[in-house]
Amino acid sequence: MNTTKLHIIRLLEWQGIAAVPGLGVFSSRHRAARIEDGIIYPPGRAVSFDTYGCVAGDNALAASISRACSVDTDTAMQIIAGDVEAIRSELQNDGFSVIGNAGRLVSNSGVIEFVAAESFVSNPWLAPVETAAVASEPVSSESEAGEVAARMDNEVFMRSLRRTASSAAAIAIFAFIAFIFSQLPRSNSREPQMASIGFEQLRLPAEDVFGFGTGDDEAPLVLVLNTPADGVCDVEPVEEYVSPARYCLVVASLATRAEADKYAGAHGIASQVLEKDGRYRVYSHTSDSYEELVRVSRESSHTSRFPTAWICSR
Repeated sequence: MNTTKLHIIRLLEWQGIAAVPGLGVFSSRHRAARIEDGIIYPPGRAVSFDTYGCVAGDNALAASISRACSVDTDTAMQIIAGDVEAIRSELQNDGFSVIGNAGRLVSNSGVIEFVAAESFVSNPWLAPVETAAVASEPVSSESEAGEVAARMDNEVFMRSLRRTASSAAAIAIFAFIAFIFSQLPRSNSREPQMASIGFEQLRLPAEDVFGFGTGDDEAPLVLVLNTPADGVCDVEPVEEYVSPARYCLVVASLATRAEADKYAGAHGIASQVLEKDGRYRVYSHTSDSYEELVRVSRESSHTSRFPTAWICSR
C-alpha cells in the first residue's frame, strides 16, 4: 500500500475528510441507526467520494505525510503526486484501487466511485438485530378491559406511594442524624466549653433526733462546680503579621539564590534577598518611604561601596 492511502484512512478516522490533490475528496459522516426490512441496524458512518480536478487548497494530507515521514511539504507533495499516479494506473488497468480497510475506488465507465468496506463503516461492537413482532392480547369484553385498566392504575398508584414513603423515610433519617451531630461537643471550638458554677439548695427530709427542730427554714447549701466539658481546644496565640517595607535599595541582581547569598556575605550585608521577575536581588536597606531610600543612596559611604544601587518596589 502506498503512503497516501495510509494517510487517507488516518484523516478519515481523525478529521472525517481527506482531500487528495489530483484525485478527489473523501468525506466521512455519522450515520444514524435505521430499520430496514424488519432489521435494526446500529449507528455507524458513511463514506463518500467526490472527484474534483482542482483539489489543491487543503494541505492536511501533505502535513500528515510530512510529520510521519519527517520530510518537508514539497517532498510530501511529490509523494502524493506519485501515489495518485499509481492509483490512477490501477483504476485504468484493473478497474479498481483498494484504499486499505476503508474500501475501494472503482472506475465505472470513466466515473470514479468509492465503495466503502462494511467493517470500516459499521460499529464492531454492535450487530444488527431482528425486530420481534409484538402481538397485543385480545380483550374479550369491556368489563375485562375496565379491570385491566383498574389494575394498571392501582399498580401505578402503589408504586408512587412507595416512592413517596421511601423519600419521607430518607428525609426523617437525615434530620435525625443532623440532630445527633448538632448535640455533639464541638472539638474545634476555640472557646472553652464550661458548665455553669453555682449553688443549689437541697431540701432533704430530716428527722428531729435531739428535739431542736428540723430546721426547714435553713436548707443546706451545696456547691456545684463543673469541670470543663469534653472537646476543649487550647487557643494558640496568633502572631501579629507585620507587612514588609514597600521599597528596597537594591545593590545587586543575580540569577540564583546561591550567588545572591555569596554576594551578600562578601560585602558584609545580611542575607536580605528579594526574589522578583526570576531574579534574586540583594538589598541593603528597606523603607516605606521612597525619599528615605533616595537619601540613603546619596550618602558618600553607600555610594562608594555600591555606585550602581537602585530602588525597587516590592
